[in-house]
Amino acid sequence: MNPIFRRFIAEGMRSGIPDPTARATTITLHLDKPSFRASLGIQREDRVYALLVDRQGVVHWRAAGRCTDAAEKDLRDRIATTR
Repeated sequence: MNPIFRRFIAEGMRSGIPDPTARATTITLHLDKPSFRASLGIQREDRVYALLVDRQGVVHWRAAGRCTDAAEKDLRDRIATTR
């Protein structure tokens, strides 16, 4: 995708997210979605996935679906031990 079109899409996405906090934590990716999903083992698009990935692309932790107290604790523990 050419840079002008990418910028147009990014600006549209930004204006579509009026909440500054939500906008600050949202990214737009320009990629081959089927390949991206396959590389991360994301099977469904109707649920949220959270992954802890290092700079080399190694997935150290993953969860799917709604956030639970147990999943949050597990992620915090993994972050503490992955550094």
